[in-house]
Amino acid sequence: MKRLLSILLALTMLWGLVSCGHDASSAVTFYYPKDLSQPDNSGHEEFYATEIRKHEDSQDLHHFISAYLKGPLDAELVSPFPRNTVLVDLELLDDLLVIHLSKEFSQLSGIRLTIACACLSLTVFGLTEAAVVRIVSPATGKYPAVDITIRQADLILTDTVTGAPGSGNRKDAV
Repeated sequence: MKRLLSILLALTMLWGLVSCGHDASSAVTFYYPKDLSQPDNSGHEEFYATEIRKHEDSQDLHHFISAYLKGPLDAELVSPFPRNTVLVDLELLDDLLVIHLSKEFSQLSGIRLTIACACLSLTVFGLTEAAVVRIVSPATGKYPAVDITIRQADLILTDTVTGAPGSGNRKDAV
């Protein structure tokens, strides 16, 4: 009986490992800030986290960005975008991707705008060959227009625990 349970446990663990793998051609990575109001038991605070979602090969960039703007599926992550922010248009010009967002996006300012632009840019750089992302949103009422350009080389991921660049924690990047 113990042997049977051991075999079943081993098979269950193996099945879990096999089913957790992501085929690079059928997964995309979305970057979102973590909900810092939730306790972190890891001993350090990570500013951002990634969410990997499966996709169909037929889906295009417009679809991915639209899905990204709807927000994370993981409850530990939060959307950096104001509610009802939608993708209006995309323009790919050589290595520049211009992302036109709805007027809701122009409500952001300061660090919230920086975080939203950095997360969107990191996500887009993983989806395209673009080296530069320009994010624009029209002025509305008391909110000014947004027109921000971010180069891939400008985004630096720094591990704030060990100080090693590019190791995944994103506390003081951008």
